[in-house]
Amino acid sequence: EDGMVFIKNNLNKYDCIIIDSTDPVGQAKILYSKNFIKLCNASLIKGGTLIQQSGAPINDMKSLLKPLVQKSDDIGMKKEN
Repeated sequence: EDGMVFIKNNLNKYDCIIIDSTDPVGQAKILYSKNFIKLCNASLIKGGTLIQQSGAPINDMKSLLKPLVQKSDDIGMKKEN
């Protein structure tokens, strides 16, 4: 099932959401959008965890990981180390 369609229509709350998607090209780009992250956050219980497999940290830090962290910060998600 398409991740964006699922999360838009979701009425449940989850302890943890794990996303293991492809790189953000083509149709998968939406899974890296601020709106998608916001919808995932809204689908978590208070204190829930969002895990997103997002490329190789060494290769993708500037182009992929830092923008994801910024989007999470923008919507007020709490970071855990």
